Amino acid sequence: MTALDITDCTVPRALTVGLVLAAFLLAPTTAAAVCGDGILDKGEACDDLNTTPGDGCDGSCQVEDGWVCQDAGFYLDFNEQVAYEGYADAAWVLSKDGLTLDQSLNADADVYMSTLPATGVSITFELSVLSGSDDDLIGWVVAYEAKDHASKTANWILFDWKQADQEASGYMCSTGLAMSRVQGPIGDWTEIWGHVKSVTEVTRALTLGSTGWVDYQTYTIQMDYTTTQIDVWVDGKLEFSESGSFPAGNFGFYNYSQEAIVYSLVSPLNQSVCGQLDTDGDGTVDSEDCDPDDPDVNPGADEDCGDGVDNDCDGDVDGADQDCGGDDDTGDDDTGDDDAGDDDTGDDDDGADDDTASDDDDDTGDGGGGGSGSQNCECESSIQGGVTQVPAAGLILLSLVLAGRRRRTLR
Repeated sequence: MTALDITDCTVPRALTVGLVLAAFLLAPTTAAAVCGDGILDKGEACDDLNTTPGDGCDGSCQVEDGWVCQDAGFYLDFNEQVAYEGYADAAWVLSKDGLTLDQSLNADADVYMSTLPATGVSITFELSVLSGSDDDLIGWVVAYEAKDHASKTANWILFDWKQADQEASGYMCSTGLAMSRVQGPIGDWTEIWGHVKSVTEVTRALTLGSTGWVDYQTYTIQMDYTTTQIDVWVDGKLEFSESGSFPAGNFGFYNYSQEAIVYSLVSPLNQSVCGQLDTDGDGTVDSEDCDPDDPDVNPGADEDCGDGVDNDCDGDVDGADQDCGGDDDTGDDDTGDDDAGDDDTGDDDDGADDDTASDDDDDTGDGGGGGSGSQNCECESSIQGGVTQVPAAGLILLSLVLAGRRRRTLR
């Protein structure tokens, strides 16, 4: 049987089109990536279930500047002891799907830091204690960095919940849920136990501030965290709503001297989670930091009056800064920028771009390059009056292919 030459002008063009389409439809297909479906496909750096820019993952599923995106889950970044009292080391076990975390031992104060960003994210998780043998501390943390327990620059947020009052070494650990800020190294276990010295209690929960957790009860906790606002709900009731300046960082868990704790991620699931980036780890997100690469320069820093650097990001350097005896009269408003502004020398005066920008496009457009599509022979068009005349053989072939083609499925 002689092979059909589809370039032969004796073959009707519509039949040729039908054969080409049939070959295309019969070829193996791969599901196309769909940005916004929550599935991280090839070519996507993130997928947060939408195509709205400004939330860390843009409309083409690429990570935006100043953000970091991770898969939703409690995947381990690191865990470490934050205060030693002589108990066992914590025993953290993560489920295969990354959504459930267990800590089984009565252990020293310990944190489990996940890869999940907390800054600019709403996180919902479940918390429960599956034991009736103890009454100590369970909770979660934000922005703890490795070795912060011994760091002079440590700055992180602690939420801890005690079941019952308990005094130890002269320090009372009170019943209820509290929010604290930890700054600097933790000298010993009494500081984190009693919320003293490096651990400053910011506030207690609105309704659970003096109420302990209950054995075998599952609590659903939602936290909305930004560097200026923290809101926390427990079982649908608002417990914390704090405004201020808070450090940026990841989400983690905390326990002290309490066994049989279970944490489970409820939301977000099956998507990328994007949080604002803090490149230098100084607790200020890059978008609010005048030098994202220097941890000693940020809006919360003290001005060094002799280093030639605007340490506190207020626009004034050394002697011009109020912290160093300067005043606001040296600010930018008096330098007359408006008089020498860009408006007098802008592009509109020379107009070069406006006069020539579109001309090149018209001269080099697709319409002038049609010669590359010419054929070796002049074949009569099978399109008459705008309607394609497809021979019966072509229609039958296409119908068979379409009927037998399996439905495309996304992974």
